[in-house]
Amino acid sequence: MGRIRSVPLVVVLIALAGVAMLAPALHALTLGKTAIAGVFAQSAFLTVSAALVLGAATQGYRPRNPGQSLIVSLVAAYAVLPPIMAWPVAQVMPAVDFAQAWFEMVSSLTTTGASLLPSGTATPQPVHLWNALVGWLGGLFVLVAAGAILAPLNLGGLEVANPRPVGRPAQTAVAIHGTVDPGQRLVLTLWLVAPAYGALTLALWVGLLLTGETGLPALAHAMGTLSTSGISPTGGLER
Repeated sequence: MGRIRSVPLVVVLIALAGVAMLAPALHALTLGKTAIAGVFAQSAFLTVSAALVLGAATQGYRPRNPGQSLIVSLVAAYAVLPPIMAWPVAQVMPAVDFAQAWFEMVSSLTTTGASLLPSGTATPQPVHLWNALVGWLGGLFVLVAAGAILAPLNLGGLEVANPRPVGRPAQTAVAIHGTVDPGQRLVLTLWLVAPAYGALTLALWVGLLLTGETGLPALAHAMGTLSTSGISPTGGLER
């Protein structure tokens, strides 16, 4: 864990994006879509490899202001991750150009939910899963970033109601996390938020399955609800 905190946040996020690509790859394998599985698996390998190279190059980097460094990484994540995430989508769907796939991933990662991809069978199920998964991870990222980065620095809208100077670490952050180190706060907030976020998603997925929704639409709707992205492989609540 200490080694992870010693590299820039955006590098860690790139690695996580690569690992997440294995989910649609495995899903494609279960459907017998080996070509699609190969695209996502190859993208996962290349993404994780690039993250490892970047991690080795930046290992031990110590920014002068860790708080500002995380803010920069936060902004960089929304610039760097969408094109990486869009690459397998553009490869799987030749009718979708890279700019459209990029827009799709920006929309998913920011939990906006706007989509240019056709709903239903016109888009392969693994791509639907990837779209919903990116939105779900984007929602988790926002929650963790808000709790570990923005709130302690009195940013993200909190400065309107809080007279504390913007950018100055709050003492409540020390009381909650036991540390003023931004990297440690990030990890601790993730461990605090992720289990509840995942459990609620699982509970909602099971609930939708019990109401008669099928597997992938139910999972996508559960993830879209928790992340507030509203991403749906069916274009709505159809089963």
